[in-house]
Amino acid sequence: MKHPYSIWLLSLCTALMAAGYALSLPFFAIYLSVERGLPMSLTGACLALSMLLSSLAQGIGGELSDVFGRRGVMLFSVAARSLTMFVMALAVYMNAHYIWLIAVHVLLGFTGALFDPASQAWVADRTSPRERLEQFGFLRIGINAGWALGPMLGGLLAAKSYSLMFLFSGLTYGLVSALVALFIHDCDSRRPARRASLAEMALELKDTRFARLCALGLMISAVMSQLVVGLSLYCAKYLGYPQSSVGLLFSINGFVVVFFQYFASKAMSRMRLSGAMAAGALLYAAGYLIVGFSSVFLWTAAGIFVLTLGEIAVSPGLQTMGSNIAPPHKKGRYLGMQGLAQSAGRSFGIFLGGAGMELLAPSWRQGPWALVALIALCAGGGFYAMRRHLTRQEDGLHGPVIEEKEMDF
Repeated sequence: MKHPYSIWLLSLCTALMAAGYALSLPFFAIYLSVERGLPMSLTGACLALSMLLSSLAQGIGGELSDVFGRRGVMLFSVAARSLTMFVMALAVYMNAHYIWLIAVHVLLGFTGALFDPASQAWVADRTSPRERLEQFGFLRIGINAGWALGPMLGGLLAAKSYSLMFLFSGLTYGLVSALVALFIHDCDSRRPARRASLAEMALELKDTRFARLCALGLMISAVMSQLVVGLSLYCAKYLGYPQSSVGLLFSINGFVVVFFQYFASKAMSRMRLSGAMAAGALLYAAGYLIVGFSSVFLWTAAGIFVLTLGEIAVSPGLQTMGSNIAPPHKKGRYLGMQGLAQSAGRSFGIFLGGAGMELLAPSWRQGPWALVALIALCAGGGFYAMRRHLTRQEDGLHGPVIEEKEMDF
């Protein structure tokens, strides 16, 4: 790689973005449900709608990054989210009607979702297939470093002022905008001679292997999403934890990734991705069941630790497998489609979490978590079966390097 420092810079940007997100947005469900008195099912439905609409931005971001370049899409995304965070801070300060809050939240999700596929394609442009797992794992370290620090400050700010949380988030995204503008550059100015087309993007699902990966990504993303909305509602409503304790649980999740992701990525580089991701899904199931059956903070924290080990395997594995399957000139499109499917899964998971907390938990507290664990187990079986449809190199095993004639280092 010609410019390895650029990966460090992108990792710093993703760390700051994650901190800015974790400062405020994980507490938004608590704000709507506890402070504004919305029913948990309505809170979950509103946030699911926001996630569903932002999932379209994943596809748009990937497609535009193929046509217009990765840097431009990333810069627009973080600058627009910074401005929208300031609008949210003002809306919360003015105690605006919850419909306006939801509308701004939708805009936050849409603008932020443009960043991920563009940044992932940016990394794929600079790495060979055998390097990608470690590089995507490295980005996860940056993301979770921010995720570890952000909720602790966010929990403290929430006790004083919800609007202050969004103000600090806006300032953080403004800093990221400056870093991207100054230091992040595309490695190749050449772009394919085609227009952006969402219809053509959808037709890529004719690749049955990619379609299977998107379907499994949707399922496991529904499981992943419980960490933000389902967990916060459950801890506040049924376990009686204060917001500072909920923030600490989010921080535990972030710190575990920071300390273990590098070593896990090294170990996974000697394994099939399909097997490692199947194991990660099993850990997700076990972790959420521990959370569901916990009654004290220590056991809840133990459940978070276990499910985070699953995240360490699944998250970079999804990105790596998608990059390995994608043709060189369509990496943004493929990763955007994959991100769209995962966002749709998160949307479904948020709705499932809110509805489960209101409809299942009152009669059987562990019910929502048993359902989540079942979905994780099904996804794990699907990941394991993927090995039959991939070459050894696509599945992460070292061997002859996959030819990528348009790759630039």
